[in-house]
Amino acid sequence: MSFARLAAQCNELGIEYVAYGCLSGHVGIDHRSPAVLLNYPDAWVDEYFEQELNANDPVINNCVKAGIALDWHELTSCKQETRVLEAAASHGLRHGFAVPLLGPGGARFCLSFGSTQRIDRQQTDQAIGAGAIFHSQSLATYDTDLFSHPLQSLSPRQKEILQYLAAGMSGEEIADTLNITRDGINWHLRKVYSKLENGNAATAISAAARLGIV
Repeated sequence: MSFARLAAQCNELGIEYVAYGCLSGHVGIDHRSPAVLLNYPDAWVDEYFEQELNANDPVINNCVKAGIALDWHELTSCKQETRVLEAAASHGLRHGFAVPLLGPGGARFCLSFGSTQRIDRQQTDQAIGAGAIFHSQSLATYDTDLFSHPLQSLSPRQKEILQYLAAGMSGEEIADTLNITRDGINWHLRKVYSKLENGNAATAISAAARLGIV
């Protein structure tokens, strides 16, 4: 999947903006740190880099240490970080969330999704699924020992749940489809996430895509 295709899929979901970046570690990509690929408004990109706002970007500051998807407006811890989000909002990026991901050698990546409108849970789930598959395919040229990957030991039910998760279904929708309780879904997902460092939905989907599970 190309970045253009990911951006198009997100736009179809009502999420206008996507950014994909490597935050730490060396993966052999020549990029203007921290962003690698993005379709943010040009005026915001220019302001962001000219004023070196990455130093106080709450998305970056939290993604380098987080293991779960992060709502932009729940991240700020100081006035400088709040000002970065306010500046982004002035360019149309009023709502959004970020997903931390891992790469080769422990490199930290981030997918950030933004919109002029509020993003609901279904949009979030579907964007995470598409983004995780994009991340997996973007790293496909790197050598990994797939046969010893911890997700190779998933049960058929856990693989089935991951496939639905990658398709953008919520936990409640998966529970209804499989005719099991939401607690049952959560139990299986905890088992899946426990096999991964910083395990979360995006990391699990990304790894499962590389293994051909989804």
